[in-house]
Amino acid sequence: MSEEKLQFYRVTDKYLQFLKQIEPKVHLNYPQRKKPYIGIILNIGSHQYHAPLSSYKPQKYDRIKNWNKTIFKVYGKDQTEKLAVIHLNNMCPIIQTEIEWMDFRQEAQHYQNLLEKEYRYIVENQEAIRQRAKGLYEDVIKGNTFYSRISNDFALLEKEYRKFNT
Repeated sequence: MSEEKLQFYRVTDKYLQFLKQIEPKVHLNYPQRKKPYIGIILNIGSHQYHAPLSSYKPQKYDRIKNWNKTIFKVYGKDQTEKLAVIHLNNMCPIIQTEIEWMDFRQEAQHYQNLLEKEYRYIVENQEAIRQRAKGLYEDVIKGNTFYSRISNDFALLEKEYRKFNT
């Protein structure tokens, strides 16, 4: 059984704020920006997880080796243009009513172009993204000290997220 092609989604403010009360490492939407907090949805076990996408900051992400499971670097066509990172360590379980598919056509042209470049790379590398996310998830669930310290508490979030009231 193959999984669906990865897509970009927005998550509601209310749901992210609820999760942040459970796990302080959950990222929130940007309050003063028009740019939405977007990410991809991954199936892990019996849960769907939102893995947030963030712009690439060389001073922060150049130091992180590609084998590190906490992020997945997103490049342009030629592998030299650094576009974004997927924060696998900050992924959180989602509820279908609290996500919205992102239509790139609704965005400003320059942002739409960036999203399309990021999306192409993500689709081309979706199996590697899924494998890295599942590997990180398993390491955190098993109590790996390094990954548990810098990742969301997936077991706690899975226990609590269904208590959200819309």
